Amino acid sequence: MWQDELATWASASRSTRDLLGMLHNVDAVHGTYYLLIHEWIRVFGDSLTSMRMPGVLAVTGAAVCVALTGQRLFGPRSGLTAGLLFAVVPAVSRYAQEVRSYALVAGAVAAATLFLFRSLERPTWPRWLGYACCLTAAGAFHLASLTFLSGHAAVVLLRWRDGRDGRLPLRWLVSVTASAASLLPLVLIGQRQLHRQLGWIERPTFAKTWRMWPELFYSAPVSLVLLVLALLPLLQRRRRPAVEAALLTVLPLVVLWVVSHGEISYWLNRYLFFTVPAWAVLAGAGAAALRPRLLTVGALVLVTALGVPDQRFVRQADSHSWYSYPMAVPYGGSPSTPDFMGAGDVIAQGQRPGDGIVYSRGPWFDHYLDAGVRYALPRSLDMRDVFLAESAAHRRDLWTLECSNSAECLGDEPRLWVVTLGSVPERTDRRLDGPDIKLIKPEIDALNQAYEVERIVQLRDVTVTLMVRR
Repeated sequence: MWQDELATWASASRSTRDLLGMLHNVDAVHGTYYLLIHEWIRVFGDSLTSMRMPGVLAVTGAAVCVALTGQRLFGPRSGLTAGLLFAVVPAVSRYAQEVRSYALVAGAVAAATLFLFRSLERPTWPRWLGYACCLTAAGAFHLASLTFLSGHAAVVLLRWRDGRDGRLPLRWLVSVTASAASLLPLVLIGQRQLHRQLGWIERPTFAKTWRMWPELFYSAPVSLVLLVLALLPLLQRRRRPAVEAALLTVLPLVVLWVVSHGEISYWLNRYLFFTVPAWAVLAGAGAAALRPRLLTVGALVLVTALGVPDQRFVRQADSHSWYSYPMAVPYGGSPSTPDFMGAGDVIAQGQRPGDGIVYSRGPWFDHYLDAGVRYALPRSLDMRDVFLAESAAHRRDLWTLECSNSAECLGDEPRLWVVTLGSVPERTDRRLDGPDIKLIKPEIDALNQAYEVERIVQLRDVTVTLMVRR
């Protein structure tokens, strides 16, 4: 797991009371997903396979909705092709195997789009109720996804212009209003937390706008082929379904781009992933329209083959930290994930009763090093977190509180496991020191005064140092 997944695990593993208390202060927009995973863990456990299964099920459902939407707009052949194209997009694999809400958001949006076209075909209230439920689910999992309503509104207006049935926009507005009313408390709480959560995202410049396209699909060649296929239906005589599908793909991106030039930016590929199902519908129609029909199969094979290197990448152990793949990681971030599991194995195999543990936190708290190693350690292993003053759960926050006086926080532990980001150099004086050690200076000074280095184990982007009493 990378740091965002560790945030999910650390939050969802709390008691319901502690989790709700945290959501009142931070991360309310992910609260529905945290509560879902909280209950999921209670029933199915917190193994990686278990926690990632909701995302797998969500994109499976999204593929079904993509196929059925494509069938309604363009016919069975196009629907099948769209579903298959969606399934082989590398970004779909990436978000399916992540303990975050983005796969569920895409599934809810894809289901809402299917319910919209079902309701437009036969506008019964049960169908509009299903549509409203999908809207609520999408917003509850991530409020930014509700920008897809811009495309839905355009489709409803086009259909109303054809039939002039005033009940059509009225029923759509009733469904949207009911969904918005149910989400209002989440909107109000999330509004208070916006700057803390999203203040780090920069506004989309010209360069950031265009680099989003390969990031959206997690593959430069796949994104280009899908773009070409998506343009083909717009060149055909029967353009109306293609125009509706194009509105579903383009308008949410435009709205988010415009909004991102305001006070808060939302221009991140994971926030835009919910548009990929609509792109698959349009590209599926383009591939199915190729003649002779063997070219449709060729298009599927081409997209699959071009995505193989990217599919292999997203299955690597440390791939998730490179969230802007295949483009460079912005904001000076690292494209790799620390070897939390390896660090946990080293400690579990060498620990003795009475040992304590020290984690890199300080300015590097958002790497969730403590959560990553805790997840890797046996649950029965109880070591005192030496420099911990107050846990994140007790603070009702995502982050812990460190001791203000490091020397006073040292106890009588005979040995300490010091887990730090980066590398720790070997020294003849057996002191913990070096320019790359990710510990604050008071902690380093306190450790060196009372302990000396006995063993150093260098792992990927993380170091485990065993220190013993002098």
